[in-house]
Amino acid sequence: MSETNEVPACGQATGAVGAAVGLGSYDVAIVVTLFTIFTFRVLSPVKQQKTPGDDIGPPSGSS
Repeated sequence: MSETNEVPACGQATGAVGAAVGLGSYDVAIVVTLFTIFTFRVLSPVKQQKTPGDDIGPPSGSS
C-alpha cells in the first residue's frame, strides 16, 4: 500500500470483515475479502497509470 488514500480503505475493509465474522456471517466476510483483494491487486496498477495532467502515479524523477 504505497498511496496514503489506500490506508483508510484497507482499515474499513478489515473492520467489515471482522464485524461479519463476529456476527457469524462468514459468507459476507469471504465476499468482502475477495472484493478487497480484487480492488487492491487488480485496480491498483490502473490507478498508477500516468495520464496527461494527472498527478497519480509514481514520481517521474528523483529530487
